[in-house]
Amino acid sequence: MTPAYHIFSILLGEDVDRIKVIESMKRDGIQTSIHYPVIQELSAYKDLGLDDTPIAGEISKRELTLPLYPTMTLEQVRMVTESLKKAIGQ
Repeated sequence: MTPAYHIFSILLGEDVDRIKVIESMKRDGIQTSIHYPVIQELSAYKDLGLDDTPIAGEISKRELTLPLYPTMTLEQVRMVTESLKKAIGQ
């Protein structure tokens, strides 16, 4: 099977404020997004009374999707990684 490489999702450390990372990277001109909410938060499932999923919930709070697209240059990859490192204080 050939990977699609359509999402580059990372898991931030427990001590990292995802909103601050998103805001910092946005100031650098880099758009991020959030994928993979827990199923209980999706509108189609919200009122079904599904059991809590604490591990998925924790991961969902820390997941961040970085830019990834076919024409991305190495310089753009460096910009994203440097912005992320700055945002998380490394």
